[in-house]
Amino acid sequence: NLSIGSLDIREGEVFAVIGPNGAGKTTLLDVIALLREAGAGSLEILGRDAFDGANRMFLRREMSVVFSQPYLINGTVHDNVALPLDLRGVSDRGRVAEMLELFKITALKDRNAHSLSHGERHRVALARAFVTRPKLVLLDEPFSSLDARVKGAITQDLRKVIKAAGAAAVLVTQDQSEALALCDSMAVMIGGRIAQQGSPQDVFARPISKEAADFVGVETILAGEISGKDANLCSIKIGGNALEVISEYDAGDSVFVCVRPE
Repeated sequence: NLSIGSLDIREGEVFAVIGPNGAGKTTLLDVIALLREAGAGSLEILGRDAFDGANRMFLRREMSVVFSQPYLINGTVHDNVALPLDLRGVSDRGRVAEMLELFKITALKDRNAHSLSHGERHRVALARAFVTRPKLVLLDEPFSSLDARVKGAITQDLRKVIKAAGAAAVLVTQDQSEALALCDSMAVMIGGRIAQQGSPQDVFARPISKEAADFVGVETILAGEISGKDANLCSIKIGGNALEVISEYDAGDSVFVCVRPE
């Protein structure tokens, strides 16, 4: 079950939701994509109530979803990229050519999609997602099955395309390096709730809970108590030692101190 207090994703922003397996990331994405009903709460997309059935068709046409496994039809690369336009009755083949070029698959346009490599199939799925010029793109572990070299190349191209399109994008992933390469803001999700959200710098440099620190890779987490405070300089008792740290917490508070190797 999800228990999300609030989550704000701005226009033109790439927002990453990171967290361990079973945290509820895909469930959250399914709710945003209107593929799963929410038991309570509210969701607003493009200024419209997304839980109002009267808005659903409009909102679904304004968004695209890319899954971890690229589902392609048995046809050419061009056919696959053009499919969302065909379903909408749009015959603008210039858009298809533009997406083929942006994702560097123009040379593959006449190939059968089922004959492609794994990395090429992912590029086709991404080109298809952007061909309708969506306002919101939802990416569910889109590169989880790719090796690091292919993933790095596609990630660089994808960020350029998202920014050029001006679309908002939500990326769900366990891969922290993937999130950092793409996102402007992020949230750490643990146990169905948002443990922390903010800029990547805030989340990785200043985790606000032991759970968040554990997930973003802080290996040294020390339990202590603030024994004294002068302005924002706190003296923290850790075992038999004292450590001075800048903090907004107060004397007497029990805290965790996160120490990165660097």
